[in-house]
Amino acid sequence: MAAPTLIHGPQTFAAVPTILSGGVAGFPETAAAGYAGTVLVQISGAVAHPGIAEVPFGVTIREVLDVAGGVPAPHKLKAVLVGGPSGGILPPEELGTGFDHDSLEKAGAHVGSGSIVVLDQHSCVVDLAAVLTRFCADEACGKTIPCRIGLRRLAEIGARICEGQPRDDEIARLTDLSVDIVGSALCDHERRATLALLSVVRYFRDELDAHIVRNTCPAGICQPKAEARAGVS
Repeated sequence: MAAPTLIHGPQTFAAVPTILSGGVAGFPETAAAGYAGTVLVQISGAVAHPGIAEVPFGVTIREVLDVAGGVPAPHKLKAVLVGGPSGGILPPEELGTGFDHDSLEKAGAHVGSGSIVVLDQHSCVVDLAAVLTRFCADEACGKTIPCRIGLRRLAEIGARICEGQPRDDEIARLTDLSVDIVGSALCDHERRATLALLSVVRYFRDELDAHIVRNTCPAGICQPKAEARAGVS
C-alpha cells in the first residue's frame, strides 16, 4: 500500500531493541512460562529510582521493585497499587505475585495501565481506595446503571468511611454492591473499579476496622468527624 505503519503504543517501540538483539524467535522466551516478551512498567512512589522499566512479562512484583532500587529508608513498604486507578492495593506479602494477567487477577489486581505505585507507612490505603473509586465513578461513561449509579454509591461508601460516618453494615454493603456491579457490568471499567475497595477489605481489614469501629486513621490522613461505632458487620 506504500503507506507507513501507525503505531500508537510505546510498548511496541520498546520491544524493538530486544527483538533486534535477541532475534524474533528468542523474544517470547524472555518472559515467564505461559507468557511472551517484555512489558513496560511505570514505577512511582516510595522507591529509590522511580521511572519506567522494561521487564520480562511474568516476573514478580518484588523483582520489578528491585529494578527501581527497592524501598529506601526511612520509608517502610506498606502496600503497592498495581494496575492504575482501577487497580488493586496489595500488601507486602503479595510481592511474590507475578506481573502477569492471571497472577494479578487472582491477587485482586490487574496489569491495567502497567503501573505500580509504592506506598509507605505514611499512606492510608482506605483513603486511597476511596479516592480511586470516586475517580472511576467520575470517569464512567454512563451507559449502564451499575456503572453510572453503582460506582457512585460505592464511592459514597468510601467517603463515609473516611469521614467517620459509616453505617453499621458498611462492609457488607460494599461487598454486595461490588458483586452486583461486576455481575451486571458491560465493560472492564465497571468490573475493575471495584478492586481498590475490595482489596482493602481483603488485605487491610485492620486498618478498615480502625476507621469504622474506632473512628481513627492509623496513618493520620483521614479526618473522621463522627463518634466511634459500636461494631461492624
